[in-house]
Amino acid sequence: MTEQFGPSYASVYDTLYGEKDYEAECDLIEEAGRRFGARPIHRILDLGCGTGGHALPLTRRGYAVVGVDRSEEMLAEARRKAALAGLETRFMRGDLRTVRVGERFDLVAMMFAVLGYQLSDDDVAALYPFAEHGGGELAQFIDPREAAAGSDVLYTDVWTSMGQEAEREVRLRDLAGYAIDGGLLAAAAPDAIVLHCLPAHRGEEITDDVLEGPRSRVWVQAAHRRTAMRGVFRWVSGEGPER
Repeated sequence: MTEQFGPSYASVYDTLYGEKDYEAECDLIEEAGRRFGARPIHRILDLGCGTGGHALPLTRRGYAVVGVDRSEEMLAEARRKAALAGLETRFMRGDLRTVRVGERFDLVAMMFAVLGYQLSDDDVAALYPFAEHGGGELAQFIDPREAAAGSDVLYTDVWTSMGQEAEREVRLRDLAGYAIDGGLLAAAAPDAIVLHCLPAHRGEEITDDVLEGPRSRVWVQAAHRRTAMRGVFRWVSGEGPER
């Protein structure tokens, strides 16, 4: 267990995300299930469930939910909240790459960029059985236009992060052709949207016309991060719950 997901993080997790609209995100999960599910959704597997922010509301909505997380401290808080609410959500500790629940699910959810924490091709490949299990598909592509074809969302981030400046020229060369531009967006679904973590390097990973275009949701996405910022301020000012 790495320190960033250890006891210290777990103790302030709900404070940091205290203003997050979990119910709206559960609405999104339900909509995705209705739109893309191969069958009606009754059983949900929540991978990287944290303290149960999505698992518990989904249980209240009548789904049978199993939450999996690496942090025993997170799971302890999730179980405490489930008990207080009288919910029978089941939580278990496990590494996403190796855990096998032994049950079948109609929908597998990975919220909070859980997939992004898988740092190698092998890590990502280890998650394929979860997608296949639900009749879905998790795929990797080399050609960005092949990946974008018919997609509902195009997501990018800077190619050179802070501390990687010495690699900038190499990264620009290696990633040339992977920018989200008008051509790539045209290959996606007609109502596809574009997301970006920000700050953006305009003209590198994304072009101005896409970033500022009508299908960009980048600024709305940025506004959502204020929730975490407010949580941090509440915590450092002593307004959050004591642990």
